[in-house]
Amino acid sequence: MSLRWNGPRGPALLLGALALAACGPAPGGPGAAAPPRARAAASPPAPATQRAAASRPAITPASFSGQPGATQPASAPACGSWIIEYAIGPGTALKITDTMMGAGNGTHAVGPGTAKVRVDVGVDGQPGAGGAQLLELELTTRFTVNAGALGFKTRVATDGAVRFTPDRCGVIARGAFDGAKITWSERARGYRSNGTLNCSGTCGRFGAPPPGRSQSRTGPYAVQLKPFTLGDGLHHLTMPFTQVEHTSSPKQTSLLRLNGQETGRHCAPPPPRCE
Repeated sequence: MSLRWNGPRGPALLLGALALAACGPAPGGPGAAAPPRARAAASPPAPATQRAAASRPAITPASFSGQPGATQPASAPACGSWIIEYAIGPGTALKITDTMMGAGNGTHAVGPGTAKVRVDVGVDGQPGAGGAQLLELELTTRFTVNAGALGFKTRVATDGAVRFTPDRCGVIARGAFDGAKITWSERARGYRSNGTLNCSGTCGRFGAPPPGRSQSRTGPYAVQLKPFTLGDGLHHLTMPFTQVEHTSSPKQTSLLRLNGQETGRHCAPPPPRCE
């Protein structure tokens, strides 16, 4: 059994300033005196407040940091959307149920991984209620199942990964964001699970894989994800246990729980119009 989600990383911390061009010398050359009439027509010195304003660097879209919690300068163009990236880590788990006689049932820590979501812009220019998209979700799953019942013992070590295949617009799933929770209105596309299994003990029977090392491949198919909760100012992402796999031979159901922390966010263009 293996899992990995395709998906995002790294805070976007960009802060730049435009250098002001220094004024050159008078046309007459260095140290040249202006004619009397030109001196008489010279403008008086600018007030201190105007000089201070002129010395401030201009803010451009490239110099806007997009740092979590930052507000967008009024002079910068409005965001079309916000993309938020998360590191999937401790608290993320895979639960296996419905195994023969319950011998392989258990909950296993998995990860690390990454996730990336896009949300609409609110009235204040920050992430707000509206549409939402899952752009990336990737998760590694390395764990060991020790099963035993009725005199047999089996040990299966899994080293795998899960990923989803987005549509041609780069979207895995679409939904709605209410300011705290994303509810998915469509199934997440192209779930794939690939990895290796290493079985020792009683293998090849009672739902166990063959002895030694073997390949495990599942999918692609669509998965209905449970809502993502974005708490603590959108810095924390969670998803309750969600069924991602079910097989009848061997009989087994796998459910995934997500827990992640924000690593960065940035202002982005509006989502592309495509179906």
